[in-house]
Amino acid sequence: MDAEPWGPKSVDVAEVGLSLICPFDLSEVDQPPKTLQELRGHLEIETYSIKICGREQGKRERFSEQNTKTVQPKDLENTLVKVLESFREKLATMVKAKGSLTVPPLVPVGFDLAFELRSLSASYPKIADCFTSWVDLQELVKEAAQLDKSPSLRASLTALGFGTVSTDVGSLWKKHSAGKDTVRIAAVLASLSLRKAEREVLPITFTWRRKWSPAKQHMQYRGTGKLFRNGPPKPAELFPFTAKLSLCGGPSPSGRVEASDIMKLFAQHNPTAVGSCCRDGSMTAFVSMPSFDALEQFVVSMDGALCEAYEGTWNVVSIFDPTVTQARTAEELEELYKEKLQATIVAKREQRLKKRLEQGREDARL
Repeated sequence: MDAEPWGPKSVDVAEVGLSLICPFDLSEVDQPPKTLQELRGHLEIETYSIKICGREQGKRERFSEQNTKTVQPKDLENTLVKVLESFREKLATMVKAKGSLTVPPLVPVGFDLAFELRSLSASYPKIADCFTSWVDLQELVKEAAQLDKSPSLRASLTALGFGTVSTDVGSLWKKHSAGKDTVRIAAVLASLSLRKAEREVLPITFTWRRKWSPAKQHMQYRGTGKLFRNGPPKPAELFPFTAKLSLCGGPSPSGRVEASDIMKLFAQHNPTAVGSCCRDGSMTAFVSMPSFDALEQFVVSMDGALCEAYEGTWNVVSIFDPTVTQARTAEELEELYKEKLQATIVAKREQRLKKRLEQGREDARL
């Protein structure tokens, strides 16, 4: 189990990954797997990736799973319960086929489960009620490596022999997929299970990571973190999910309001970009969201809202133009942009080839 946090304070959930690791016989595995592909050859794993609508965070790690869903925040708990019930039914069918009447319990296995357990107990009590125990592999790796501080999932996978395929261990900087992280957790579980008790201390190498300033932390939760002056974020093809905000009823701003000031005002909404425009004593802001659903929610929540920083209220309208793009999510937007970019590259290549052919004919005539 894995959950990706959302928002500047990391208190909400952006995505939940669940993988059912079916019971397996350790004696049938000759060598510990060194890639996720090898792992899937040894274990039967069924993975779900459940994303929360309106909480997209721009570019993140890709993980294509057949069982991928996007749900409203209010529907997340019931969706997770249904997935867990399907896991129980599958386990019951498996043990019945083997002639057993005892269905093994579902035990959540994670890596650094503090956020997951806190979220479950606070916001999703139905999920917490499904379990009576859990396993945090971070503590087991810490013990195997005889460490004083807690290792990361990436460092643990590397120590266990993974990493020949770079995407198996995950990026240091790019946001992870909760679904793929559950497969990585399964890899750690299998590798630890296959280690013999007399094995030497697990060699963990810690990777230095830069500590972010508060300003950089805000950038982490605003997708691309783009700032635009004198108008909305451009081009519209990359930032179509944009709202226009006009400050009404308050005094004129005493100084110029920069895009960075707008970003600070709306950082909690996770905008992908913002723009500012101050003319004739009035203030207009532009906020781009990661998806169409997020844009609609932003407009509803902010229209008529009080702006304490500038003593006025916001008049908010969506300026989304459906003729600009067919995309409605960050993933669709990225795919369309890549397709357009590839088409442009092909067209320019054909133009250069045509020009060379025409030049060759001219030279032949001469």
